[in-house]
Amino acid sequence: MRLYHQPTRSASEPVLAVANRDGARGGDAREAGAFNARGVARHRRGDVAGALAEFNRALEHHPGFAEAHNNRGVAPHDLGDFDGAVADLDRALELDPGYGEAYYNRGNTRRSLGELAEAVADFDRALDLAPGPIAAAAHYARGLARQASGDLDGSLADFDRVLALHPGFAEGYNSRGGVRHARGDFLGAIGDYNRELAIDPGLCVAYISRGNARHHRRDPACLADYRAAFRLDPALAAREIVRIIEGDVRPDARAALLDCRKHLQADPSDIVALARRAVTRRLQGRDFEAAEDLDRVRRIAPEWAPILDRLSREATRRREPAAV
Repeated sequence: MRLYHQPTRSASEPVLAVANRDGARGGDAREAGAFNARGVARHRRGDVAGALAEFNRALEHHPGFAEAHNNRGVAPHDLGDFDGAVADLDRALELDPGYGEAYYNRGNTRRSLGELAEAVADFDRALDLAPGPIAAAAHYARGLARQASGDLDGSLADFDRVLALHPGFAEGYNSRGGVRHARGDFLGAIGDYNRELAIDPGLCVAYISRGNARHHRRDPACLADYRAAFRLDPALAAREIVRIIEGDVRPDARAALLDCRKHLQADPSDIVALARRAVTRRLQGRDFEAAEDLDRVRRIAPEWAPILDRLSREATRRREPAAV
């Protein structure tokens, strides 16, 4: 029996295996299998260090145990040792070149390392070799890698496939909505966020995502979405909004500020554009200009002051060093 993680919370979870694919028998193989099974059980309980110790014992008894190498590759990944994870997953694939689940796990590790082309190639192999049990998970992980590499068409195709297989997967709608947003299809993105929130109305980040898409459509309903996010989890809402703005600012701060200007030219009282520009300027260390924007928002909508204070603190915490 193998343990496959289907997309319920996160479709990029690892695939752990209990069975010995090489069919080895004898005392050492049986001992290795027992240690490996205990490692899988410990990993499922969240005891990653304990799982790693069990996989080490399994490999002491049976060094050619591909599943134990696969599983030991998952544990270092969870502990942040991505190079160690790749080494074990490479070894699992040397022992068993047809091991689709190991390609999937290595793809996730390579995606964590930023090796996006290599990750996509691994997910391709995983889908070729084990299309049934891990199809949705591999399509989702490949979609994330393609999205990060700028292949929005490929990413959209993968997320479409995931949602065809698992229409109740809320996170999949958020991911597909993000791709549609990046393509400028704000209405399509809103539709995906609506589906996500119909599945789970308590998703703080989904309200922020929908609010951003609505703001791009000049839809005042965006304000209700931002309020809902801050009611659900004020700290998370502030972190997510600043993270998104920071992601726009780092590659091209000028373009981010120009977008704010366009919104303000259309509506000088657009408090979202003002707050976004304030956070952008705070991230850049331009505190005086940021304070001017925040004061304008407070004059227009004083009830937003607590939210503005949170955003300002979070931006200050994360900001780039001020230019010398």
